[in-house]
Formats: sequence, C-alpha cells, structure tokens
Amino acid sequence: MTWLKITDDWQVRLIEEKPEYYSKDGLSLKQVAERVRSWMGFGEDPRMEAWLEAAEIELDLQARTEDHIEVSDLMGWNTTYGEARAIEIRSRQFETGERALSRGDYSQALDALRPLAESGPAQAQFHMGIMSAKGLGVPKDYVQAYAWFEAAAQRGHERARKYLTLVLPRLSSDQVTEANNRAAELQVKDGSST
Repeated sequence: MTWLKITDDWQVRLIEEKPEYYSKDGLSLKQVAERVRSWMGFGEDPRMEAWLEAAEIELDLQARTEDHIEVSDLMGWNTTYGEARAIEIRSRQFETGERALSRGDYSQALDALRPLAESGPAQAQFHMGIMSAKGLGVPKDYVQAYAWFEAAAQRGHERARKYLTLVLPRLSSDQVTEANNRAAELQVKDGSST
C-alpha cells in the first residue's frame, strides 16, 4: 500500500499489515487513529478501515506490553520490552483463536491456534485436539486428536487427560503408537523434550 494522504499534515499506510503513519505535527499513533476514525465518518474507505483495524491492534499490543512490563517490574523480574511484546502477541493470538472457535469460524481459529499449539501452550493444544476430534476446520482425525490431547496432558492440562480416555477406545494399538509418536514430535518441535 502506498501512502494515503488524509490531509497535508498526515498520511497513513499498511506495510505487511502493520500500521505506519506520517504526521507533520508529530502526532502519536493514537492521535492519528482518532483522526482517521473521525475522518471515516465522512465516508467508507476499505483502505482506511484496514489501517484503523491494524492501528487498534497495535495500540492494544502496546498497552498490553506496557502493563506486562509494569507487572514484571513489580514482581522483580527482568523482562525486556521485546520479551513482553512477544508474550502479549501470543496471548492476543490465542484470544483471537478462542473467539473464532466459539463463534464457529474454524478457519480463523485454525490459523490462530495451530501455530501456537505447535509451539507448546497446552490450552492451544487442547483446542486443536477438540477440533481434530470433531472435524472442526480440519478433517476428523482421532489419531491427531489423541496426539494433541497427549501433548497437552504432558504439560499438565487436566481436561486433555480426560479427553484422552474418550478418544482412546476409537483407536487401535497401532494408532495409539502413531499418536504418541506425533505427540513426541510436538514436544521436540516446541523444545520441551529432553
């Protein structure tokens, strides 16, 4: 996207879905977003809507990161801005996946949750197990469901342990072996195996 000139004093654009802006007056992202919001009241422009959505996500991430740093400082932890931001990006991605799953948007849920599940959070793995067992956005696959539940259970996820017992009767002993191998691969992928 090229620069979209809103006024002589400020312009906006998206680069790889990230909001960028130029403000002759030195306005902050929040101030520019407020002006774009008010400018949009005069007509719809999909480019501005996309920019504003990206700006709101960025502002939310900035606020979450600052809150994370504040809590870390209070707890005496040495957390860098980059580390806090990475944690908050993953948290926001997980929330997006959960919301999509609850409203039945399985494609968006899969896009948000699978990368997280592959990198280790037990709750994301549990959700992927549910999606695999029920065929929500992915083909129904009890072997894969068992693998996701097993990976989550190994991280202490109690509901995943219960779901393992529900899926187990649907699998042959060879399929259980395959599922356990897949779960082990997930642990290697996320670096949690020894």
